Amino acid sequence: MPGQEEIEFRTLDGLRLRGALFVADSNSPAVILTPGFNVTRDVLLPRIAQYFQANGISALIYDPRTIGSSDGMPRNDINPAQQVADYHDALTFLKSDERIDPDRIVYWGFSFSGAVALSAAALDKRAKAVVAVSPLTNWDLDGGKLNGVMAKAIQDRESRISGNAAFSIPMITDQGINPAGFSSGMGASELSLVAEAKKIPGFRLDTTIQTYYNIISWSPFKLLKFLTPTPVLLVSPEEDRISPLTDQKLVYNQIQGPKQMHVVAGKGHMDVLDGESFESTMAVQVAFWILSPAVITLRDHCIQNLNDEAGYHKKAFHKRQYIAEPLDIPSDPQFGSNPGSLPLKTSRKTGTSGDPRWPGPEDWARLNAMVDGRLIATVPIAVDCHNPSYNHEQCQVLKDTWSFSDPHVHAPAEFLAPYFQNQSCDPFTNQDKPCVLGNYAEYSINVSSIHHIQAGVQFARARNIRLTIKNTGHDLLGKSTGRGSLSLWTHHLNAIDFIDHYTGDDKYDGPAMRLGAGVLTSDAFTAAHEKGLRVVTGTCPDVGVTGGYTSGGGHGVFTSIYGLAADNVLEWEVVTADGDHIVATPKTHADLYWALSGGGAGTFAVVVSMVTRVYSDGPIGGASFMFDVETAGSIEAYWNAVTVFQSALGPAADAGAVVSYALTPTALSVYGIAVVDGSPSGIQGVLEQLTAAMASVKIPLNVTETAHPSFLDFFNHYFLQAVTLTPQAQITGGRLVPRSVMENISGAKTVTQAFRSASDAGFAIVCNALNANQSRLHQNAVLPAWRSALLHCIVVRTWDFSIPRAEMAAYQTTLTKVVMPQIENATPNSGAYLNEANFEQPDWQTVFYGANYPRLRDVKNKWDPMGVFYAQTAVGSEAWAEDRNGRLCRT
Repeated sequence: MPGQEEIEFRTLDGLRLRGALFVADSNSPAVILTPGFNVTRDVLLPRIAQYFQANGISALIYDPRTIGSSDGMPRNDINPAQQVADYHDALTFLKSDERIDPDRIVYWGFSFSGAVALSAAALDKRAKAVVAVSPLTNWDLDGGKLNGVMAKAIQDRESRISGNAAFSIPMITDQGINPAGFSSGMGASELSLVAEAKKIPGFRLDTTIQTYYNIISWSPFKLLKFLTPTPVLLVSPEEDRISPLTDQKLVYNQIQGPKQMHVVAGKGHMDVLDGESFESTMAVQVAFWILSPAVITLRDHCIQNLNDEAGYHKKAFHKRQYIAEPLDIPSDPQFGSNPGSLPLKTSRKTGTSGDPRWPGPEDWARLNAMVDGRLIATVPIAVDCHNPSYNHEQCQVLKDTWSFSDPHVHAPAEFLAPYFQNQSCDPFTNQDKPCVLGNYAEYSINVSSIHHIQAGVQFARARNIRLTIKNTGHDLLGKSTGRGSLSLWTHHLNAIDFIDHYTGDDKYDGPAMRLGAGVLTSDAFTAAHEKGLRVVTGTCPDVGVTGGYTSGGGHGVFTSIYGLAADNVLEWEVVTADGDHIVATPKTHADLYWALSGGGAGTFAVVVSMVTRVYSDGPIGGASFMFDVETAGSIEAYWNAVTVFQSALGPAADAGAVVSYALTPTALSVYGIAVVDGSPSGIQGVLEQLTAAMASVKIPLNVTETAHPSFLDFFNHYFLQAVTLTPQAQITGGRLVPRSVMENISGAKTVTQAFRSASDAGFAIVCNALNANQSRLHQNAVLPAWRSALLHCIVVRTWDFSIPRAEMAAYQTTLTKVVMPQIENATPNSGAYLNEANFEQPDWQTVFYGANYPRLRDVKNKWDPMGVFYAQTAVGSEAWAEDRNGRLCRT
C-alpha cells in the first residue's frame, strides 16, 4: 500500500498548516479531514485516511491552526470561523497536486470539525460532497457558566492587549467536564481519548479562554440552507450523549439538497469509528461520495450498459451457491467490463461496452468491497445447456422445470417472463448457440443490510447505470430485470417479526407483522399460522409478499373480508433514490406511503420491509365444483351457463368469500371457494344463490364442501398442488370486470363473448370473484377500479418452448391487438391489476393506475427526480425509452 508524505500549505493570512497526504491512484478523488476539538491530526485520522487510501481515495489530514505542528499563536486558540476558511485553503492546495482530480474533492469532519466541515461545504461549491461524523449540534455554553466565561474572556482580551500571555483552561477535567460548560455529556470515553492523546507529541490539554468567546459568537447551522446542491452524509451514533441523535436529525431535516443519514447502532459520540463497526461505517462513507460525486445532473440523457451480444463467459465464482467470493472481473469487453479505471466524473454521453465511461474491473471490485463481498457477476443457470459448459444431466433438469418458478426464484438474476428471457440463454436452444446475458442484469448485489442498498443506489446513480430490483423474479411484465443493469437482489432480507400491539397508527392498535423484502408468501403465512394468526397474501407460495405483490395492490383469498394487501400496510421501510433510509407511514412521509400502497414497486424507493396488519386465525370453509359442455348439453348452453354463473357471483363476494375459477372452451372449474366463516351454515349461505342461479339453466352443481381449522390447512387442500403444478412461463393479460357490467345481463353476455373469443384464440381465462372494497384504514394508491370490480381475470397462454419463438411472439401480438381490446370494450372505464397484465398495454397509465396517475407521477418526481429507479410500465417510465442495446434514454 502507498504510504504517506508530510505536507504543508499556506493560508490566506500567511500561516503554514502542516499535515500528511495519503496518495491513492493517479488522478484520484480526495478527501480533506480535520480532527475533533483541540486534538491533533494523529488522533483517529491516520487509520481513517488509510482506509480511504486503500479504497482509491487520496486523503489529506492536517493539524488545525494553533494546534500540533501547525502555525498560529497563541497555541490552542480555536476559532471555528477561521477553521472554515482553512478548509478552503486546504482544497486550493490539494487541487494543485497533479495526482489529485481537482473536481472530486470532499470535506470530512468529526464532532467539532463535523459542523465546521458542513459550514465549509456550504460556502465552497468546489467541494463535491461533505461527510460529517457525529457533528456537534450544541454550540452554547452551560447557562450557569456563560456569564462568568464571557467576563473572563473580556478580561483576557484586555490583558493580552497589555502584552500578557493568553489565559487557558483544560478542555476536560479529570471528572470529564469542560470547565467552560461546552459540550455537555462528556464522560469516560472522552477521558479515554484524552488519555491516549496525551501520549502524542504536540498535544496540549489546555485551550485559550478566547476559544469559547469564538464559539459562542459563531452560528454554524445558519449556513445549512446554502449546502444545496452539495450531497451531505451524516454519520450519527445511536447512543450519542454529546450530540444526541434527535438533535442530529433536526440538523439533517434542515438540509434541503441530496442527503443521507447513516445511524450506527450501539455506538456513542467518540467510539463511532471503533471496533467491529469501523469497516461497515467507513464503507458507507466511501459508497456515499465516491459513488455519487456531482450526482444531481448526471441522468439527463442515456443510461449506459453493456452490449453483450459478442458472447458470454463465466465469471470467477461458484455459480450455484451464490456466495460472493473475491471477484475476478475480466478485462475483455465482451465479458461485460472494460479495461481501465473509470473516472468518477460522468458526462451527458454514455456508451456501451466499448465506451471508457463504463466502470472498469477495479471499480466493480471496489463496489464489491463496499458491499462486504456480496457483488455477484451474473452466470445464467442455463449455461449448463451451452458449450463450453454443457452438462447433459443438469440441462435436462432445467428443461423439465424451466416453465415453473423453482429454478428461477432462488437465483440472483433469473426471472420468469419468457418473452424477456428472449432465448439469450435457455435450455431449449442449440447447445452450440452462445450463452449471452441479453436482458439479464450484469451484476447483482446480494443485499443483507441497508448500506448494501445505499451503496448500490449511489453507484448506479453516479455511473448512469441502469438499476433493477429483484426478489424472486416472479414477475410477468419484465420489471425485475434489465439488460446491462446492476440489480439489488433483496431475496435474503427475509426477517419476520411479530408486534403484539402496533402503536404507530391512530386507527389501529392490534397485532402486526414486520416482513422483510425477501419474505415469500409461504414463509409469511406459515409464520403467522404458528402464532395462531393469518396474514393477507396471495396463493402462490414463492411470490415475494413485501415488494411488488403488496405495492401493486395484492389480492388473495381474504380480499373480500380484509381487503387487498396494500389496504393492510401500516408502514414501509425504504431506501430512497438519494440513499436515505426512512420509514413512510400515513403520518410521516405520507405521500410516499400512499404511493407505495398500490402504486407499484420498483419506482419510488427500494423497499426494505413493511409492517402489515394480521388477524386471528380460525376455521375456514372451502368448496369446489365444475361444469362443462357435456353437463350443459351443447356449446351454446355451456357459454350461456358461464354468463349465468359469472353474473351470480356478487352475493358470494359480498358475504366475504373469494371464488377462484378457470375457464376453457369446454369446461369451467371452480377450484377453490374460500369462506372465512367455516361453519356448514356459512358455506351453505355463500353457495345458496349461486346454486339456485345454475339450477335456473339446468346445470346441477356437484359441490365438494370442506371445513378446515386454519388457513394453512385450507391452502394445502385447495391451492398447494394447483399452483405448484401450474407453469409460470406465460403470456399474460388482465382485466378487472366491473360489478355494474356483470349485474346487467346484456353486459354479462358481452363479457362472456369476449372471454369466449379469447378462449377460441388459444388462451385460458382465470378469474377471482371478490369484493375489494373492504377494511381499508387509510387512503392509498390502489387502482380505483378495484373498488367497483366483481371479477379480477387474467388471460394466459402457457409458453411453449418446443415451437419457434416467433409463433409465441405471434400469440403476444394477438393478445395485445385482438384479445385484450375485445375484453376492454366489454368492460368500459375499468382497468387491470398492474402485476398481472399485458406488458404491451398501450394506455397503461390509465389502465394500471387510473385517476391516481398524475399524483403518482408527482410523488415519483419528488422522491426520484433523476429517474434512478425504472421499471417497465412503472410510474414515470414514460420519461425513458429503451434502445436495442438496453440503454435508457430520456424521451
